[in-house]
Amino acid sequence: AHFGKWQWFHTPESMGYDESDGITMNEEIRSTDPADPKLSFSMTRRAKAFMESQVKDEHPFYLQLSYYAVHPEPQALTSTLEKYASISNGNGGKGDRAVMAAMTEDLDTCVGEVLKTLEELKIAETTVVIYSSDNGGRTEILSGGKGNLGEGGIRVPLIVRVPGIKGGDSCDEPVISYDLTATVLDFAAPGFTLPAGIEGGSWKPLLLKGGKDRVIRPIDRFVWHQAVEAEHPQSAI
Repeated sequence: AHFGKWQWFHTPESMGYDESDGITMNEEIRSTDPADPKLSFSMTRRAKAFMESQVKDEHPFYLQLSYYAVHPEPQALTSTLEKYASISNGNGGKGDRAVMAAMTEDLDTCVGEVLKTLEELKIAETTVVIYSSDNGGRTEILSGGKGNLGEGGIRVPLIVRVPGIKGGDSCDEPVISYDLTATVLDFAAPGFTLPAGIEGGSWKPLLLKGGKDRVIRPIDRFVWHQAVEAEHPQSAI
């Protein structure tokens, strides 16, 4: 299943998903329900229902949640927003730090509900959880951000929870989102032959060895080219 943001002109079903929200795009998604800002909570409920049905049918599953938070325009629960009122610098619009902070906490709450559901369904010890962003964000720490190929544009948050692996480890080995196909297959079906043309490699060796290994890829380099959302076309290798 795929729920949430799908900024593509082909449907999720055409890409192999059985359940989805269809083509939704992602620009300025807003909810009219005060109890469901950015549609985060309703998406989480659909995710829970999907997992429950798969477990009931004893069916392994792949679930991708592409939340609209924390994409502008920000929305948050009133109760969450009250915690951050002191840092407000606007009227709730795109750059209001209080609303952005509250929206981030609401997203964190929803992710927590997903993890809680895995525990309740007794599948936490047989489920790999990958949490990441689709692009970098602008900060005062890294150069650049979304839309360019500075470190801030191509370096993103990434947390992986794997059953049987102790938490708290970190790893400096560069990885990339197109590694996900190889990684998921490696856990779900060890020894599976990757389809021709797959460029990514599995993270499994890294995760099993505390980050002290390498990812083996058919093409052993990263190449980015950005011709949109940038002042000028740019590449990075």
